Amino acid sequence: MAYQLQRRIEDLHELSRSWCRTLSPFDPESKWLPEDGPAPPTGSKQKSQSRASPTPAAPRAPEYDSLSHSSQHTDMTSIPDENDPVHDILDELANVEGVYEESDHEDDNASLAAASVPSPPRCSPSPSPCPSPSPRCHAPLIETAQGRGTPIPLLAEESARSLGLYWCTGEDVARLSVRTAWLTGAAISLFAELRVTQARERFNQQNTYHLPASLTLHIDSIVRAQAAQDTEKVTDLITSLSSTLQRVPSPQDSHKWLIPAHVPDHWTLLEVRWDTQELRHYDSLPNRTEAVVDARGVEIKARVLLQIMRDWFCEPIQLDKWVWVGEQREERQHNTFDCGAFISADLVSLAEEGIPSRMVQADMKDWRARMLQELRELPIHSRKNRPLIPPHASQVIELD
Repeated sequence: MAYQLQRRIEDLHELSRSWCRTLSPFDPESKWLPEDGPAPPTGSKQKSQSRASPTPAAPRAPEYDSLSHSSQHTDMTSIPDENDPVHDILDELANVEGVYEESDHEDDNASLAAASVPSPPRCSPSPSPCPSPSPRCHAPLIETAQGRGTPIPLLAEESARSLGLYWCTGEDVARLSVRTAWLTGAAISLFAELRVTQARERFNQQNTYHLPASLTLHIDSIVRAQAAQDTEKVTDLITSLSSTLQRVPSPQDSHKWLIPAHVPDHWTLLEVRWDTQELRHYDSLPNRTEAVVDARGVEIKARVLLQIMRDWFCEPIQLDKWVWVGEQREERQHNTFDCGAFISADLVSLAEEGIPSRMVQADMKDWRARMLQELRELPIHSRKNRPLIPPHASQVIELD
């Protein structure tokens, strides 16, 4: 019995080392999260010191096809080869009673599927060091209770909420209660619309508006279609964008627009300042290796947005007069899952005070709780009696 147990322990050690070798190319920085993030496993000091971080590669010019699918590429390349000894070890362990309980496995997959987050690779419970989640990995929505091995789903039951034309699902709301969950664009936009509307009423910010997070995602599709010289697809995409443009305020009536801008696996914020002709970008993780490329991608989409607004509203917008202003602050985010909360704080502060937020990482737990409480106070969403958007006079848009 003792001999068999020793063999199983050795197999688990080998499994852990094999997984670490497989995943190490995708975690070049090897940075553990701070105290408020997931705790790293305790590993051998000698192995930890031997893992030297390679020099970050120089930023490349934005390639939207590769940027848009960077997460999928990482998932595909991280799958072990069929001839890897890991498969033999897993097959052997699967035949041992009690090593891997089927109920735990089903609970794990069910909770991750409900949260629409891809399941991360499962590391062995061996004390060997495994790479920490990189800033471009989804945060898991399950955790293990202390002293037990059963994963506990953290998503609570919530109702869908709405405000005017903006709404989000109950799952989107529930993510705010999960400390390590990423926020969805629907929840961010609903909260932004609530607070910007209040800013116009309470802080006399009559010319400040919020545009939905889906706008930059739609423009990204237009940019990629235009780069592929697919004029028919560009025309179709612009036509489908008209329903969103019909609720966009006129530039003549605007002082600033605040737009959540999604880049691969990260949330940033775009501020369009019509009074100063500036495009201002806010990023809670400006020191990321991908930050320069991501910022350039947001700038391209922002300038395409100006072209669309020029033709949609028939405004004499001089594109060459607009200035790009990147993030000027130090890095504030110290984990992989609070980017949506950070840009929501910036958006509210810009709407109410005209300056970005002063919040730091230590403020995020309470800030997410406040966002959750304010969304819970909104009416429960119903698809009935949704207001109709009147047609707009201008329908012809040409991109330079």
